[in-house]
Amino acid sequence: MKDTELLTNWWNLRMKIGRLFHAKHQGTNSIGMRGRDRIIGMINYRGAGLSQKELAKLVHLRPGSLTDALTNLEEEGYVNRERDPKDRRIWRVSLTEKGEKRAREIAADHKVFVEHLMEGISHADKVAMNRAVLQMTKNFEHYYGKNAE
Repeated sequence: MKDTELLTNWWNLRMKIGRLFHAKHQGTNSIGMRGRDRIIGMINYRGAGLSQKELAKLVHLRPGSLTDALTNLEEEGYVNRERDPKDRRIWRVSLTEKGEKRAREIAADHKVFVEHLMEGISHADKVAMNRAVLQMTKNFEHYYGKNAE
């Protein structure tokens, strides 16, 4: 197998996953993750107390766009924002009880998605795939830097 064939196959899978998540965001598909669910899921995954700046970086949104999204999520009862008592310039974000319930639903959906995606792949192939992805990441960072975008 040529390297280009492997990367083309990987890229095609990545694009299919992206379209699936985009379709969910547009409300046209029952699978995937809406934009706000990405935010709720990340707060749940990383834990309460993330700053808005940290969260914006993790969900790949500009700080202003995240502020708008968090305002909506706060109005809908999914998140709380509080000023950091040590640095009043920083807003910390946490989930409400309603947000935690949605986070559990997101985690369950994600678990099923991963199970479907990994079905039929042996443990040995998963280990080899992980090793290859880690090496590709190392190569990327060596040639293009850790923060290249």
